[in-house]
Amino acid sequence: MHELLASKLLYLAPDFLPQLVTDMRQPSSGMFLFGQREEPSKPPYDVQDGVALIRIRGALTQYGGWWTTGYEQIREKVRAALADRSVKAILLDVNSPGGTESGLFELTDWLHSLQGQKPMHAYADGLMCSAAYCIASATGSILAPRMASLGSVGVLWVHTDWSKWNEKEGCNYTYLHAGSFKVAGNPDNPLSDRDRTYFQSRINQGYAAFLSICERCMGLDPARATEWADGQIFHGDKAHSLGLVSAIVRDRDDALAHVLAQLSSTATTAFTENTMDLKDLTLETLQKEHPELHAQLLAQAGGTAQDKPGDGKGTELSAPAGPAPSPETQDAAFNAACAMLEAAGFTQQVESMRKLKAANLSCEQIITVAPMLASAAGAAGATEEKGGKDDPDMSKRLLSALTSSDSMKPVGTHTSHKALTPAQLEAALVSELVDMEV
Repeated sequence: MHELLASKLLYLAPDFLPQLVTDMRQPSSGMFLFGQREEPSKPPYDVQDGVALIRIRGALTQYGGWWTTGYEQIREKVRAALADRSVKAILLDVNSPGGTESGLFELTDWLHSLQGQKPMHAYADGLMCSAAYCIASATGSILAPRMASLGSVGVLWVHTDWSKWNEKEGCNYTYLHAGSFKVAGNPDNPLSDRDRTYFQSRINQGYAAFLSICERCMGLDPARATEWADGQIFHGDKAHSLGLVSAIVRDRDDALAHVLAQLSSTATTAFTENTMDLKDLTLETLQKEHPELHAQLLAQAGGTAQDKPGDGKGTELSAPAGPAPSPETQDAAFNAACAMLEAAGFTQQVESMRKLKAANLSCEQIITVAPMLASAAGAAGATEEKGGKDDPDMSKRLLSALTSSDSMKPVGTHTSHKALTPAQLEAALVSELVDMEV
């Protein structure tokens, strides 16, 4: 036991060191600190509303064991969640006092390098200390209840001196070695000043690496490190005031709601930024930059590309004359268009379209009112930035447009929506949405 502790730098809350010793001497008691071993058949994570919940429990080591969680196990779970198309964000669900150094910074550096792939957050499920906090900080977003225990930013190393015990028992250990530091810190001799300096240097290096992760990922002020990185364990409220926690949440469900809200906000912002680049998109540029998609759209529409009258720029899909499609046909086309938009990542916009459809609006009405909704959203954002009030006439204009779609000329250049076949209506609706920047 003493050899295990003497051989490793520990990123572990000191309060849990006696329990660690007890659990490793009496494996049957280890369920408190380490939790139960996962069943091999159990999925690596749960998915709730598109968020992967990856549980991190107990003491942490590089590869894990019967009662410990391994850094490599965490890496594999995160990698699986990144590859899972049903997962839109990742939440590390942490209850751990910390662990060993080996493999820790390889994991945190890797997690930090994943920024931009899928949103990642961490939740303190009661306890998030030392190495566990280091891992969570790599996500850049830590959520915690106000009375959770977090922090213990620091490094611990234990040297046990058995020399007097050996002398009492009549034991004498002789170490033959090459290399002056090869047996430094051995438990059968007192720790010399030279060896103390050597180990303190290693501890300081690990401590600096720990602080670097926290500063880089959580934006913590290095000038105030004596406040947040002196090894103290803080309750959530205090940790939040120091910058160790991003937001205080009620519980895990509230943390999940926070992640979903952030996900929705990020998706809306990304969509707005992307559609700014789509406003001048025509079939000509589509054919040049994405010939396969261009061919697919033409095949679905069953028409040909024609020049816009008057400006000589862009193209439109021609629609053959024919009887108006039935409501069932229009519904099928509408659902197909929504599926295409969802596949392209426009989830928030599809949700708005479906709400309009659920309110018994026709496809024609949705297409007609969509540009006004887009304008209203843009105006609301601009008004909010200026601290002004909403446009009082906007609701009246929306109501008028909804109740009388013929009162407005449809936006876009397509000849007709009513005469389109299902495939053509699908392509037309997608094209209208691009034109309207919704």
